Amino acid sequence: MKKLILFSILCIGIIAFTSCSKDDGPSGSKGKTAKFTISAPGLDGEDFVLFAFTGSNGAQIVKTPWKINGVTQDNQTNIRIENEHLTGGKTVIVETAVPLDNIIVTFGGHSDETPYTLKFKAEINGKVENEISDQVTGATYSKQFTYVN
Repeated sequence: MKKLILFSILCIGIIAFTSCSKDDGPSGSKGKTAKFTISAPGLDGEDFVLFAFTGSNGAQIVKTPWKINGVTQDNQTNIRIENEHLTGGKTVIVETAVPLDNIIVTFGGHSDETPYTLKFKAEINGKVENEISDQVTGATYSKQFTYVN
């Protein structure tokens, strides 16, 4: 049930971000480049974690805006990083494949038994914008960051 609630929160955030726009024309800006470094030390099979990334240029959703660990994600407007990407102490790097005007990152999780740590570092145009290291214990945990040009 907790997984369903967390997933619903993440989906609502993504839908709200991608469905609303003040400008239907192309953007005159050059966009932002982004690099996100994420890990979840202590994550095990009983725990749950989800990171969701989406981006756009003006009102246009970009079909291939992301790279995961250097590999371009063809025709993926949104990407998800879940348990299987992070268990065993793995670190994942998500980058923009093209500059984007709008980027939203929503993430969260919960722990059923032993706590784990969510680590998130956001570098926008080469500058660290956010860096967190929060412990997830039992209760549902969630955060969202929006980067707008």
